[in-house]
Amino acid sequence: MNRQTTTASPPRKYVRAKTVKFAVALTLLLALVAPALAQDSLNCRQVALWPGVPELGAEGTSVVLDTTRDLAFLGAYLNDSGVVTYAISIFDISDPSQLRLLSTTERRMCGEGYGLAYQANHLYLAREADGFEIWDVSDPESPEPVGELVSSYAGFGLAVEGDYAFLATLSPDLRVIDVSDPRSPVEVGFCTVGFTWDVTVAGGLAYVVDDQYGLWLVDISDPTSPYTVGSCQVRGSHWSVAVAGEYAYLSGQVYVPEAETGYVHVIDVSNPEDPVLVTTVTVGRLCYGVAVSDGFLYAAASSSGLVVYDISDPRNPVRVGHYRKTSHYSFDALQPAVTGSVAFVADLNWGLRVIEFLGTGVEEPPNERPSFASHGPTVVRGVLNLSGAGHNPILPGESGLCPKPALLLNASGRRVMELQPGENDVRHLAPGV
Repeated sequence: MNRQTTTASPPRKYVRAKTVKFAVALTLLLALVAPALAQDSLNCRQVALWPGVPELGAEGTSVVLDTTRDLAFLGAYLNDSGVVTYAISIFDISDPSQLRLLSTTERRMCGEGYGLAYQANHLYLAREADGFEIWDVSDPESPEPVGELVSSYAGFGLAVEGDYAFLATLSPDLRVIDVSDPRSPVEVGFCTVGFTWDVTVAGGLAYVVDDQYGLWLVDISDPTSPYTVGSCQVRGSHWSVAVAGEYAYLSGQVYVPEAETGYVHVIDVSNPEDPVLVTTVTVGRLCYGVAVSDGFLYAAASSSGLVVYDISDPRNPVRVGHYRKTSHYSFDALQPAVTGSVAFVADLNWGLRVIEFLGTGVEEPPNERPSFASHGPTVVRGVLNLSGAGHNPILPGESGLCPKPALLLNASGRRVMELQPGENDVRHLAPGV
């Protein structure tokens, strides 16, 4: 498994206020006897959901992964009969389609926003009301608090590198905390850079999101004396940053009512003293957390769900996938943590969703059932499946199995083959069909 990029999550009150891989790409035009299904996903499918029913009431705010031990850590607000508590839930993700809850530890309420970071069997929590705490999660079924730093400033975004934690705060500072002794974390430095919201660390630099300004690059070669080396000012409000190679991906929003104004800015940071904005992509009405894995950018775009971009050419991102939901299983994507092609998404409406990116050329049908069964045609690794979880879509007025065939047409409308209920081998089709 690959290491994921960690990002921070906005708190609930601020959110409300600011409101596989298939080698041969197929162009599929399916002439089905059933009415066409509205597209709620492209090249993605949901493989797991927690909790399984909405009555349990979980609002996911942040998620990080331990890919070595196949663990996911979810920060969420749990609503039990009107009593809201913040909790850390730990999952076994060795099979991402079968989330196994190992433990849930309720925490005292310390404001409404938490950031999470993970390193070497320790989980780090940023507290909006009063700073920072550390948990020993070497036994994921019995996590234990080991240390905290109580402060007068609010902690949001969080990154940990070696013996130091870098905390984005609502004061105009990036705070540096020595965590070499997890039982006694000590603040050792700070850098004044603005209304800091998120931070990620790469190559001896801290990339700091300033809500109103944009992106700051801070030299942390001496963590006790960090200093700014460059910045990139962009319009709007900014949430999160991910860094891969010579590019940073900054998410946020320009507020225009009822408009698609959630974005990701792509910034060339090859020269840290002079970072340059090279392009901007619009992902929906809002865009919160971002993560990068294996040449793809994953953006948590609120009600637009999870959006995936091919960034093999970072200056020209290509939208290649998305997953979004409607009705009582609606998606409010807040933060992704990605390993390989599987995204674990903190969902403010639900809790935790697991979304698999299947590569290009695959279109998944709508899915409104917690069982995650498909209800229409899918293409996975050269097999086109019309049965989903063992049955085809049922036509109005019918019951039981629907044995109606379908046709596979090419882009010009020419009949390519007849499809039968169940699995259809389409690996023989030529590239470009």
